Amino acid sequence: MNWQQHWKTLIEQLHVDFITFFRPDWEDRIDFSRPPAFLNLPSAVAKTPPHALQQNLILGIREKSGAIVLMLVVLEKGGYDNSDFGQQLFQDFIRTLNEFEYKMPLTIQSIFLSNSLPKDVEQYEYRYDQVALQMQFASYTIREKYLDDLWEMVNPIAFAIAACRLRLENESYPKGRLESKINIVQRLLQRYNRQRINFEAVLALFIFINQVITLSEDWQMLFKREMKDAILLNAGLTDTQQRTLLEKL
Repeated sequence: MNWQQHWKTLIEQLHVDFITFFRPDWEDRIDFSRPPAFLNLPSAVAKTPPHALQQNLILGIREKSGAIVLMLVVLEKGGYDNSDFGQQLFQDFIRTLNEFEYKMPLTIQSIFLSNSLPKDVEQYEYRYDQVALQMQFASYTIREKYLDDLWEMVNPIAFAIAACRLRLENESYPKGRLESKINIVQRLLQRYNRQRINFEAVLALFIFINQVITLSEDWQMLFKREMKDAILLNAGLTDTQQRTLLEKL
């Protein structure tokens, strides 16, 4: 699963929602008229292979003052098996600061995408001899989120969190994964019909959900069949919108 690319695409489309979901206190601070820039990762950080236990993105976010703040988004998918999480994050943080010559402030947003948690979930301490450095950072644990709470959230990023939560919940249950995938897309379309979300967000989330809740070929065919009927029978979608969604199935 290439979490890095899936989240990058979603953030590109829904950057305002992404930032305000994870950092609601930034809502009055950020210049949302200018989307964040995805900066090149330092070479030592960028060499992370697709199967690595954690993958990173660096966002350059412009504040209303004109200053730029960097956000290191850490997508952690190894859970308990990722015993080097804290140390790796510490190293990536230092390398990123060094890459940009300490000229811009750097914050971390870690998102835990596994059923278990690694060590040092919210903080890490480096200690040697008389040196002690403690690192604290914002973390968000997918598995701890209740679906009922996510369905009630206004911010559309809640649907992305729900998709990740449903994937974890049904990792070894193919039929459950199919049913949950149908359910979340139906809820997404219902949200649009109630005019609580725009079509651009629906499309971005539809693509994300389809990529994250993966199915075998046979189950995916069932999903496509079910969704085709749901989309064509949805009175709230225009013909153009229906065609756009059908092309993404």
